[in-house]
Amino acid sequence: MKSLFYQNIQNNKYRGYISEYQLLKEIKAHNVLLERVQLYHEFIVNLTTYLYSTYLGSDYITSQTDIEGHFNWAFNKVVSEFQEEGIDFSKNTYIKEYFEAYFKVELYTRNSPEELDRILKDWNQIFTLRPEKAQKEFEMLLELYERFDTTFGNKKISK
Repeated sequence: MKSLFYQNIQNNKYRGYISEYQLLKEIKAHNVLLERVQLYHEFIVNLTTYLYSTYLGSDYITSQTDIEGHFNWAFNKVVSEFQEEGIDFSKNTYIKEYFEAYFKVELYTRNSPEELDRILKDWNQIFTLRPEKAQKEFEMLLELYERFDTTFGNKKISK
């Protein structure tokens, strides 16, 4: 089964919005901590920025080994920065596998990858909690939150 993220990339439509009241109700029901939403968003922004700003293009990154090396370098760099702050994402295979698959589609296999600004805007849309949030954006936020939250021993996800 494809993740919500991939489903939304394919149809690129965010239909249906949830009210501010419903958003607050869902946040409480799913035990979402706003500080963690910000933390996870920061992780994704840093990872995305490192990957895009150091990607030399398909002329230079030509093999699966090159792709894995570039991704692992960026991922480990972000993990290391968070470890300095006392947060260890290094053993969270859920986020590593998720983002490795995501960036293989978004960055490494596209003939012309999306611009960094557009990708960051999409992440900001997903991680900004605001009134009248798109239902699909909120579902994607919950999916990513759950994956990240396993770092802290919370929630288990089934593969």
